[in-house]
Amino acid sequence: MSLLEIIIKIDSRGRLKIPAEIQEKFHLTPDSEVVLIAGEGEIRIRKREVKYSFQEIFGKPLKFDRSKVLAMDVANLEEDFSDL
Repeated sequence: MSLLEIIIKIDSRGRLKIPAEIQEKFHLTPDSEVVLIAGEGEIRIRKREVKYSFQEIFGKPLKFDRSKVLAMDVANLEEDFSDL
């Protein structure tokens, strides 16, 4: 992937204006969220991929008993390795 380098200025309120061509290419809208990654002498911005929680999709939290899940996983392991 080729990289595009564009010089932009920070305004008096500390904001960056992402050029329209970049906004279009990455489907950035006024409500889009981006991730700012800073370190090792550089700053990167990438589009945040939105991942919805169970509660956001179904309107209630996902409930399960962890002890039963762990017991079930162990039982499956015993079946998987019974031939060894």
